Amino acid sequence: FVHLIIIAHIIQWLIHGMTITPVEPSESMYTLEGGHLNAGFIFFILALISTFIFGRYFCGWACHVVALQDGSTWLLGKIGIRPKPFRSRLMLFGPLLLALYMFVWPTFRREALFPLFESMEVGLPTWIGVPQPFPGFTNKLMTQDFWATFPPWFIAIPFFIICGFFCVYLLGSKGFCTYGCPYGGFFAPVDKLSIGRIVVSDACEGCGHCTAACTSNVRVHQEVRDFGMVMDPGCMKCMDCVNVCPNEALSFSFAKPALFTKPRNEIVAKTAKVRPEYDLTLFQELVIFTLAITLTLCFRGMAYSIPLLMAVGMGISGAYLGFKVWEMVTAPNSRMQNLQLKLKGRIKPLGLALGRGLALGFGCWLGRISIGLGRRLVAFGAVVRLPESAAFEDD
Repeated sequence: FVHLIIIAHIIQWLIHGMTITPVEPSESMYTLEGGHLNAGFIFFILALISTFIFGRYFCGWACHVVALQDGSTWLLGKIGIRPKPFRSRLMLFGPLLLALYMFVWPTFRREALFPLFESMEVGLPTWIGVPQPFPGFTNKLMTQDFWATFPPWFIAIPFFIICGFFCVYLLGSKGFCTYGCPYGGFFAPVDKLSIGRIVVSDACEGCGHCTAACTSNVRVHQEVRDFGMVMDPGCMKCMDCVNVCPNEALSFSFAKPALFTKPRNEIVAKTAKVRPEYDLTLFQELVIFTLAITLTLCFRGMAYSIPLLMAVGMGISGAYLGFKVWEMVTAPNSRMQNLQLKLKGRIKPLGLALGRGLALGFGCWLGRISIGLGRRLVAFGAVVRLPESAAFEDD
């Protein structure tokens, strides 16, 4: 239904030549940096405010990328693949860091950091850049160029494949939401303060149907047993768990926020875990998280075309594949979802193909960088021509 609304929005623009600006939270960046008051900014603010009341419902009911991932999960299930979630503690901070970079950093740099450096009479580092003064808010609710802030189709289609099927297959259902969505970086903490919760009654028998139905990788049966409600901020209030409960023990209700909810008794307090156990050691976490950030920065703007969220999807997927190569080298057995990469110390053909494919891709990537650098140097030499004697002068 959300996708149908998007299509109707585009058709309305094509017919009339003018329409409401894209109702997309990322449009808020143009408001924060240039003062362009658009529909995306207003929508994002309203969604955040309503999350305090209803919880993280926006992701479950109104996000087109979540719909894409749910569709990917459904199609994979049709061919017998049910992706196992990849559980990482450090990569959970990725969405929050990305959200701070997109929606807080521009204002902080302009209003706090730059004045501080000016007062100290110290120049800003070149990588930070010089922020432009805030011009004030201007009405940009309507536009004639709907597609101005979106990538072209030949970038958009790979984006949907990467952030949909690729992330779902590698990282589990809603893998991009868990580790790469900047909007979730704000929705998840706000959900901890929300009064809208999935709660349980005494009719619960602990059958686990709810956890099996959850596509947000939440262990519903464990959390309602230990806390009487779902605590995980990854819960998107989609109601799948409520729908499948055979005893109708689960329901959506208003209750105490998760941040202030304690375990039901002392025994539970010692054993309860709001998040399930993780797949990696802390050292592995540090390496993979660093790799994900590095790859994201490298992919960002590559070939002057890759948008930020696509780079994030490529970065977290690449980090997971890097972990699998590491696992093939260090562990006797390794699997990637339904594929056996290594068994009893012997690397399978699929494992060799993965390793060689990553090596080839990395080599091509470095080659592309080298070619681009060479072209820039040639262009620079063609523009800046100095006499040979000048190269040996002291000044």
